[in-house]
Amino acid sequence: TYADFLQERKPPTESEAKAAGFYSRATSANEVINANESKMVNLGFIKTGVLRTAPDWAQTELGKTQTQAERQFIEAYLRRDSGAAIAESEYSNARLTYFPQPGDSKNVIEQKRKARDIVVNSLKTSGGRAVPKAASDPLGIR
Repeated sequence: TYADFLQERKPPTESEAKAAGFYSRATSANEVINANESKMVNLGFIKTGVLRTAPDWAQTELGKTQTQAERQFIEAYLRRDSGAAIAESEYSNARLTYFPQPGDSKNVIEQKRKARDIVVNSLKTSGGRAVPKAASDPLGIR
């Protein structure tokens, strides 16, 4: 309808634009996490412990990319909700909630993947008019 057309032509609100930024960050991080998923699960408890505690200069490429993607995902999600600084305990809790850990079954890994997808879709919905309609439309021109 013409009313729908006019609604689509309105610029995004400040809140939509902010949510779209969080959506973009979460989506980018989730792609890295999905790509690293099987490698992370196969690390085992000791290597995962090293990955979580070693300083950045001592990390492998996998460790660096995974840590960065996890932090980016967590920050996009939690800062959207609170806007505040994120405590280390919140990072730890989110890692257990959203990212594969050694010993996770295939069902648990899939459940965590779906939980990340829910977060991403929620951010996309909140982004409203500021989120491009299609991936092929990076500027959001509709």
